[in-house]
Amino acid sequence: KNGIYTGFTPEHRLRALDLEDPRVKEGLLISLEIFVKMKAYCLEHAIQLLVAMIPTKESVYAGYLENDPAVENTAIKSLLTNERRVTAIVKAFFEDHGIPYVNLLPQLQEQVTRFQLYPGNFDGHPNKNGYRVIAENIERYLRNLPLPASGSGRVVLTDHVSDTPALTR
Repeated sequence: KNGIYTGFTPEHRLRALDLEDPRVKEGLLISLEIFVKMKAYCLEHAIQLLVAMIPTKESVYAGYLENDPAVENTAIKSLLTNERRVTAIVKAFFEDHGIPYVNLLPQLQEQVTRFQLYPGNFDGHPNKNGYRVIAENIERYLRNLPLPASGSGRVVLTDHVSDTPALTR
C-alpha cells in the first residue's frame, strides 16, 4: 500500500529511544556530554563540527504509519513519541551549546514517495537512494558555511577512521 516495500522493527528501535528506561536516559546524557567534548576538540584543532541527525526508518515513514488504520502497533506509536522527544531534547541542547547540526528527517520524508530509501526487508539502514538524500543534504549545508576567517581558507572533513580527507572546499 502507498508504494512502501519495507519492514519495520519498532520494538527493536524503541529499546534505544525509550526515555522511560533509566539506561536510555543516562546514555542520552552521556552522549550529549560527549558532543560538548567533541565541539571543544574541534574548536581547539580548527575543525568544523557538524552533527548529522539521521532518523529511524519508522520516523521517515511516520506519515504513513500513523495515518493507516491497518497499522495498530503500540510499539510504533511509542517509538515515534519517544524519538520526537529525544530529537527535541537533542536539538535544544545543540542550539544551547552552539553545536551545528542538520536534521535529515524532513528531507528523507520529502523523498519517501519518490524513491525507495530503504531495503525491502527489516534492515533499518538506508539503501543507496537514502544515503544519496542524506549526502546531498549534508553537502548543501556545508556549501552554505562561510569560509574560515583564518588559516588555509579551506574546510576539510575527514572520515576519522583513516584521517584522510573525505571532502575539501
